[in-house]
Amino acid sequence: MHNPAPLPTLVVVIALANMGFMAFNAVLGPLAREFQLAEWHVGLIMTASGVCWMLSSRFWGRRSDVKGRKPVLLEALEAYLIVYGLITALVLGRLSASWSWAATFGGLLVLRALLSAGFGGTMPVGQAYVADHTTPAQRPAGMALLGFGQAIGMVLGPGAAALLAGSSLLHPFLFGLGCALLAWGCARLLPPSPLHLSEAGAVSTPPLKITDPRLRLAVATAFAAMTCVMAAQVNTGFFVQDHFKVSTTEAAALSGRLLVMVGLGLVAAQLLVRRLGWAPLRLIRVGAFIAMLAFGQSMLTSSMWHAALQFLVAGFGMGMVFPGFQAAASLAVQPHEQGAAGGATGFAQASGMVVAPLVSTWLFQFSRFAPFVFSAAVLLVVLVVSYAWSGTPKNQSSQ
Repeated sequence: MHNPAPLPTLVVVIALANMGFMAFNAVLGPLAREFQLAEWHVGLIMTASGVCWMLSSRFWGRRSDVKGRKPVLLEALEAYLIVYGLITALVLGRLSASWSWAATFGGLLVLRALLSAGFGGTMPVGQAYVADHTTPAQRPAGMALLGFGQAIGMVLGPGAAALLAGSSLLHPFLFGLGCALLAWGCARLLPPSPLHLSEAGAVSTPPLKITDPRLRLAVATAFAAMTCVMAAQVNTGFFVQDHFKVSTTEAAALSGRLLVMVGLGLVAAQLLVRRLGWAPLRLIRVGAFIAMLAFGQSMLTSSMWHAALQFLVAGFGMGMVFPGFQAAASLAVQPHEQGAAGGATGFAQASGMVVAPLVSTWLFQFSRFAPFVFSAAVLLVVLVVSYAWSGTPKNQSSQ
């Protein structure tokens, strides 16, 4: 089935889900300092979040191959919505009562992890839905359209959080809860996708291994890309507050604006990718090079305008890398394996979420620039690996 008509609705769903998720991320650093939590507490919260995303992504993707895309997407969004409501209640309770830091930390640790478990199903299932409604030639552009929804969420989510946090740290969470509710409502409007049979006539096949030769480059790139994004994102609030010597509230607003610049770069890249028609490997190489240069410039940051430009360029580069590895994974497998392939790249991204917060917050203790230099180094490895890669899937066009 190659009818792209439902994809705009899916883009809206992905955008709304990401708006809520990124609104949370934008204020997590300032929220932690408001609640007297240390940087390593934030790192542990994000790591637990990544573990739950990692454990759930393959489950959601595989389940969508068996049960169908729409029912499973709705299940993931329902879990996401319920947990977001509990997190909002926790923040409200902490702001209005004298809870201990330990109770607050424990609540955020558990609920943020569960939130990621629900949110973690949106992209694997979304990628499989795109594969159901595009031809192989349309696949990179289709994944870029899905990435456009992510990028819109990264622009509007942190932007709204930055605006709303000025009056109360509760308001970004109320905003995120509303986004989660709207995402679930819009997902109900999606038409179902057909179930695909394997060559043996089964609805699905044994789960794809993360080490499947067809997926190695896509999985490795997904891990590296999310590691870079999270290393920068988790430390942005701390970097802004320490580098520019501002208050917690000002840091929340400024870090939100920087994350908006990342989102704008992503939006620009996704729009360009849809027009370029480049093969996945080329997207990965060019995007990794651009983002590497941007992250490597962190030690030269002299003003907020300079930082904003760096974040914009980094977002533009990553906006090429993400549809690159998503399309590479999709083109490497058969129609009945699309959900599993999306789950594999989701697992890899979640693994990056586990590693990046712990490593980057530890590095931050030595230098406020270290997390960004670390991201540049990871992207350099991606470049080297991509040029050494010889396992190009047969469905991909020539590089």
